[in-house]
Amino acid sequence: MIPNVRRGQDMVRLIKYLVGPGKRNEHTDPHLVAGSSWQMAWHSDAELSYPDATAMGKDLEAPTRAFDVDVPHGHVWHCSLSLDAAEGRLADDEWAEIAEQFMTRMGFVTDDLEQPSLRWVAVRHGVSSNGNDHIHLAVNLVHEDGSVADVFRDWKRAQSACRELEAQHGLRQVGMNGRSCIGYKPGEIEAEARRRARAAHTQAHETGREQRAWDEIPKAERHAIVAHYRPAEVVRWTLARQVRAAATAAADEGEFVRRVRRQGLLIRPRFARGTQDVVVGYRVAARPRYGERPIWFGGGHLAHDLTLPRLREAWPDTPQASLAASAEWRAAWRGIRVAAPGRETREPAPDLPQQLTADLDAMRAQLHAIPPNDLAGWGRAAGQVSGALSAWSVTTEPTPGPLAQAADAIARSAELRRPPLPRPDRVPGMSSIAGLILAGVGKGRKTQEMLTQTLLLRQLLALGRAAAEAHQAVGELRRAEQINHALNARLAPMLRQLEASMPSVHGTDPARAASDQQQVVAASFAQPAGSVIPPSLPTPPPGRPAERTTRAGSGIER
Repeated sequence: MIPNVRRGQDMVRLIKYLVGPGKRNEHTDPHLVAGSSWQMAWHSDAELSYPDATAMGKDLEAPTRAFDVDVPHGHVWHCSLSLDAAEGRLADDEWAEIAEQFMTRMGFVTDDLEQPSLRWVAVRHGVSSNGNDHIHLAVNLVHEDGSVADVFRDWKRAQSACRELEAQHGLRQVGMNGRSCIGYKPGEIEAEARRRARAAHTQAHETGREQRAWDEIPKAERHAIVAHYRPAEVVRWTLARQVRAAATAAADEGEFVRRVRRQGLLIRPRFARGTQDVVVGYRVAARPRYGERPIWFGGGHLAHDLTLPRLREAWPDTPQASLAASAEWRAAWRGIRVAAPGRETREPAPDLPQQLTADLDAMRAQLHAIPPNDLAGWGRAAGQVSGALSAWSVTTEPTPGPLAQAADAIARSAELRRPPLPRPDRVPGMSSIAGLILAGVGKGRKTQEMLTQTLLLRQLLALGRAAAEAHQAVGELRRAEQINHALNARLAPMLRQLEASMPSVHGTDPARAASDQQQVVAASFAQPAGSVIPPSLPTPPPGRPAERTTRAGSGIER
């Protein structure tokens, strides 16, 4: 269950939006499921209308108006509680119980007469455009005596309350074991589409190809233009894959900076306070188009495992590496050429198939030694497997495709909030594999290149399934289900297509038509990818109650 907390100043406007048609006409049958006792007595059995919304909003705001209280950041506390689409739909009485318990855990509702409760309502108006069942809580933060409720760290408290309610009501648990995936809101995609549309139209207007200014275009036509420029996914996710690919391929911090810039991204260091040579973080942005401005994101806003301190755990910590990285950061900060080009500029070696086979064997050997209950170890391994898939996606997919979706699914296993204390070992071979992919391996259609692609895909599938088995072994059935769905629905068909197309390259068997190097790769196909998980696994704990429905959904967009 995902809480989304916002603050505002106008309760009537909020309630009118909740009972209105919504941005995409997705609101149906708006009604109350819980709230202050008199609000439930007045409106609990009726479908809410605009007059009802006006009366309800004014009543909720009455203490604020009576005492003329000015609450910093707004007296209207708005929180939506959303379920994954795969959870199905709850009954009104279930949502009512969840809403009341949530408000109690937040400290907004109490049975103590000396500490009066806040005025609030919980509105339900159908599922979202993505099929997620949800409710909206509208709360006035001003008490009946004019005092203001405590909202210190309300976002963190809301997260904790949701985790407790998930366990209490048998719902799927989000962000368990310290993991928390960076999600997004639909407004991010819409805002990016508006920026692109306006910049493109401004360019056309200034060059004379369009006579009307942006503000002179009718609203309906502007909406059509914005829809045309709507990106396939939120920009942060695209940036996260590109940064993850660069981080996985990089052998040190300086190479990471160069590889990010090599992909056409803007990257800037964040210096420690009062210095211009101690780098403690970074921010990246997609290169802006004409008339746009760069939108910067810190590493922690891309993914919890892409912060600079977390990335540095896998790189050498030596004076020479620090000096080289400092030079690259200064070059990126000033927008000049890289200080010292490295191995990212080299062409793949002639013995590529043998090198890949050795690297993949080394990876499987190390992953075999990771215990299934070592969440930190599997988190690091999952991040690097996701990095290799991200690198492949960056080089071959103009828009997010199966490789990107599989990379995102596996990356969630790497997003540990609290990094392990001991310095982790890097999975051997993954840096060189990701580097080779970024150098162009996986693009071609020749026999050797297709054989190499097939080898890579077979082994990455095996490594991804190993991560899913590790989740299943410790009882994280939902995470295992997500990874397996991404692998079976996205990568497995891609592998079958590759295997089916190889014999048609020369009209004969690929091993017979291959060179000596190709035969090395082809011989490795005869060996099953297998599992890297040890055969003796602890018995998974009993699963949660049966799902209410089998519909699939990401549960990320609210």
